[in-house]
Order: sequence, then C-alpha cells, then structure tokens
Amino acid sequence: QIISSSNIGGAEKLFFSLLKYLDKDEFEAYVACPPDGLMFKNFKKYAREIQTLNFNHLLLKPITIFSLKKYMQQKKIDIVHTHLFNADLAGIIAAKFAKVPCKITTIHGYNFSSTGEFDLRSIKNFFFSFIYRLVYLFCDNIIAVCQSIKQDLMQRPGIKVKEEKIKVINSAIDLEEISNCNRDVNLDFKDLSVNNNTKFVGIIANLDKVKCHRILLRAIPQILKEEVKTKFLLVADGKERKHLQRMTRRLRIEDNVIFLGLQEQVTCIISITYLIVLPSFFESRPLIIMVS
Repeated sequence: QIISSSNIGGAEKLFFSLLKYLDKDEFEAYVACPPDGLMFKNFKKYAREIQTLNFNHLLLKPITIFSLKKYMQQKKIDIVHTHLFNADLAGIIAAKFAKVPCKITTIHGYNFSSTGEFDLRSIKNFFFSFIYRLVYLFCDNIIAVCQSIKQDLMQRPGIKVKEEKIKVINSAIDLEEISNCNRDVNLDFKDLSVNNNTKFVGIIANLDKVKCHRILLRAIPQILKEEVKTKFLLVADGKERKHLQRMTRRLRIEDNVIFLGLQEQVTCIISITYLIVLPSFFESRPLIIMVS
C-alpha cells in the first residue's frame, strides 16, 4: 500500500480504513508513505511494516522509485496498491521495474483539474491534465471512488483510460470511528468561546485554492449583517493559510474566523456546528459531507 501523504484528508482516511479492515488472514500490508503527517501513527497500527519516503520533491523522484523497487523485490510483494498521484507515479513505475504481478490504483479526485484562475499552477495543470493518465496504462486495475471520477478518466481530453480497466467502489465512512467520538473533546479548543448564542459554521477542507475558501471569506461580511453571532471554523492547513489570514484582516472578519489547523477529531467539531460548508470547485465523493 503506497500513499504520498500522511496528513488528514479524505484519501488518507479511506487509506486508513482500508488498512484497518483488510483481511489479516489473507494479506500482509506493507506501507510506504511520508512520516510527517498526523495520520502516520494510525497507518502504523495496521501495517506489517512501514517504509518512510518523500514523494513530493521532484528531484527525489528517481531515488523514491529506486527505493520502492528495491523494497518490493526484498519483500516479494505480490500486489501494489497506490493512492494519490505522486504515489501513483512512483509506485506504479517501481512496480513495473520490480515485475510485481498485480498493480492497482485508487483515484480519489480530479488530478490536475483547473480552478479557472490564470497563474503558474493553472498553466502547469493545463499541460499535465493531458498526460497525467499515462501512468495508468501500466495498471492492471483502476478503482474510482465514484461514477464521476470514472467518467473523468475516460472522457477528459488527453490520454484516456479504457472503461474495462475501471471499477467504481464508492468511498465510505467508518461508522465505528464516528460512534467513538468523545464530544467533550470540543471543550479543549481554547480558541472557541462556546455559548448558547453563537452559531458555528465548519469548513473542514485543506487550505488549498481548489477548496474555494477565498469565495466563502468574501461572503462572510454579508452573512454577518444577518447573523452577527456566527463564527467560522476553518479546520485543516495548507498553502493558502497565510493568504486567507490576510484576507480576514482586510475584510475585518478576523474575530469571526478561527483557524483551527489540522485536527484529528473532526467528527467532534462537526457535533458543535450549526452548519458544514464545502465551497469547493470540484469534489469526487467528499467524506466530510457524508460524515455530516
């Protein structure tokens, strides 16, 4: 099992559930992932063994591929299953060189889709969008987490994936994890002034342009004219954080927007919210909406 992130997100949660519920009598799960995320300790609970690697640094890609190939050969891996594009790229190429019999990937989202903004990232996405599926030509099976992801793999301009290779397995939530939520954890958030008159709105999504936090922030001054005692909880972290914090100051809404950062107990946060908002450009099958 290979994933290029150990942070908290939808793909990482699904990855953890897969490790947790995999039949231990049939499979030994070896995991390759980065070591620096909050989910790493959870992955470790259910992995036979973990190899820590850096998947995101472009210059380290050849080293990562070589390390994975060597590891697969040493452990005599029979099945390689990858998650998130950087892991797909490194893991599938490594598995091809290592002559692993079965190569599977799960596609969790719309890789390299455009947000409609004209910047360096959008230009990069435009070009990569046409070729990113090249690596999936070397997969034996491809799992899409919803029907719309399958359609995107087959129909988006550029290299396409054949329909017979794709199996839709709808992403799901772990009901056991939700039922075990300790609601008292909410009281530990020092930044929250909980009282009966305050309505909390939760935005639980990585602070990335694709999640559209900027558009929501621009709407907040209008919302506060009608609902003065509303506080917006931004749960997660990401590259957009500093920009979003500057926006709150410029819009004079910093008293109503609370940046909670990465949190493991998101279901506990949901339990105190009046509303959950996901102002995203595009989503596949967002777990946070299913949990809410």
